[in-house]
Amino acid sequence: MQVAAVATVGLAVWFAVIIADHDWNPSTLVAAGEDDGTVATYIADRLGPGFEFQAGWGHDGKHAFIQAHDPWLVHTEAHAAFLDAPVYRSQRVLVPAVLSVGTLFGEWGVVWAFPVMMVVVAALGVWATTGLVELGGRTGWWGLLFLANPGMFYSYRRGTVDVAAVALLLLGVYLAQQRRYRPAAAALAIAVLTKEVMVLGAIGLVFHRRRDGRAVLPLLVWPVTAGVVWAAYVRWRLDGPFLDAGAEVITAPLAGVLGAIGSRPIPDAVVAATVMVVAGGALLMAWRRPSPVIAAAIGFALLLPLLPVAVLGGYVDAWRATAPVIALLIPALLTVGRSRATAAGRASVRETELVAA
Repeated sequence: MQVAAVATVGLAVWFAVIIADHDWNPSTLVAAGEDDGTVATYIADRLGPGFEFQAGWGHDGKHAFIQAHDPWLVHTEAHAAFLDAPVYRSQRVLVPAVLSVGTLFGEWGVVWAFPVMMVVVAALGVWATTGLVELGGRTGWWGLLFLANPGMFYSYRRGTVDVAAVALLLLGVYLAQQRRYRPAAAALAIAVLTKEVMVLGAIGLVFHRRRDGRAVLPLLVWPVTAGVVWAAYVRWRLDGPFLDAGAEVITAPLAGVLGAIGSRPIPDAVVAATVMVVAGGALLMAWRRPSPVIAAAIGFALLLPLLPVAVLGGYVDAWRATAPVIALLIPALLTVGRSRATAAGRASVRETELVAA
């Protein structure tokens, strides 16, 4: 808890500095842009001239703000209709549901809920990473590396769901490492309701722990059930086709990265190429040094080459897409070769105690 507490204080101070730099106006954390059309109109109508719009287009936080006013899709015409891809956005319900608590304090309460939520979920991610590295025999202070994940760094100020989704994924992996499968399944189910692609982590975990038989089934059944039931509800409320989320999700293998390298500015192209290196490294490690942690990363690593240029062609979204892989690689790399040694050491201590007895 000490490491997570340090992360909480540090991140809270960082957000305070950012907000203070904007005359204590937290608008920048919603990431809404002047060119966001009806979304900008929706926000301006509710927050008035005090809201500071970014130049150009904004980012995902603007959609989370809208969803926070109706996360359960009760009044879709008044809120969800303003989203760029209503079905796609509404599948990711957890963050808007948490932000909706801010509505108890008025419209600006939702805006202030953004930094509070980010601090809490980032601390959860640090705590889970700390637990994973400690299980592998390392000092828990390595858990602070969760905050340095580029995908997390670019998400803090853009109101995206990635920090919460990856933190919950890591929590599920940490609990599964201890074979606490039902709590792990609950964490993974909530992760899927945060960002549906987190189900890939559950699949990897179940595959790695398949020898545990029926005990591991909740790791897959609960997240899949939660995702499917909520997806069906979203499509019922929004009258959308079940197999179409209203956004380009995947494309032909390597088409996205090749398109990014061939048509985007050099910094974006370099990041797109780096993403493929990260994916390859994760897959190589899964083959050479299998563990539950790296097994949870396999699905994400396989997905990266299938992402469209709309994702891989911009460094912010490219890093966000890579965030789960990097978050899992951190404890996997730090503990490679040490988990077995730690387990062997504990077994030796137990044998010594038995002999002494």
